[in-house]
Amino acid sequence: MWDWCGVIFFDEFKVEVIKVNVMAVKIRTINENDVDTIIGLAHNGEPGIRANNRMIYYLSTTVLKEYVFICEDEENKIGYVFGILNGDKKSLWIHQLVVSKDERGKGYGIKLLEHIESKARTNNIENIELMVRPDNKARFLYQKLGYIEGALNSNTDMFTYKKQIH
Repeated sequence: MWDWCGVIFFDEFKVEVIKVNVMAVKIRTINENDVDTIIGLAHNGEPGIRANNRMIYYLSTTVLKEYVFICEDEENKIGYVFGILNGDKKSLWIHQLVVSKDERGKGYGIKLLEHIESKARTNNIENIELMVRPDNKARFLYQKLGYIEGALNSNTDMFTYKKQIH
């Protein structure tokens, strides 16, 4: 399914260049110029995914950029994954994983998850957690990638998923 075409290094950040459906894309750590794009992707995502002041604050702080990655090709920003370290520094919470509606089903979500998992492993994170609405088709993607579905949270009406990575 994946046709790897190399790894490029920019400064201290590793950027994976992959080929998906003949088009080369890269996944990289966000920078200040990406905030508006990420907010736009969030607003065009599924219902319930919205950028807010808290998200904008997180995205603009250098500490949390360590777990915010954007997937792009030569022309477009395709999606992003936004993770936040829990207070114990042993688990990472995936706050948002968004892929542009036109690009869904092409493997970009998988690559974004694999990228953030790899970064988390490098930093000795033990597990990754996220929440998903019952009607979100991505639930099957998470299960396929080894995330274990927990009980439905009655306060949020969402399922919690967890994956041990270390």
